[in-house]
Amino acid sequence: MPWFYFHLRTPAGLERDDVGLDLIGIEAAYLDACRAIPTLTTELLAKKTDPWRCRFEIADAAVIVAMIAALTAASAIGTATASIDPGDEIAINAGM
Repeated sequence: MPWFYFHLRTPAGLERDDVGLDLIGIEAAYLDACRAIPTLTTELLAKKTDPWRCRFEIADAAVIVAMIAALTAASAIGTATASIDPGDEIAINAGM
């Protein structure tokens, strides 16, 4: 299975994921990023960082960014849904 890294781009810069996850494919990586949004939004707001200005950069083991997922979460609790194609830039709306 492919290995994916979930780098977080914030206004302060890029926070690199050096651990990554072994997932079935890019779709599974995207869904994993979606599941992380509510918790991450809470953490960002606690640091006074606007989640609307942050995004995941999902990269494969060759460090090629396969997908960009914007964190457009209005709240820390919600659901995320989207239709995706690999390589698309995606805005995730994780509101209530």
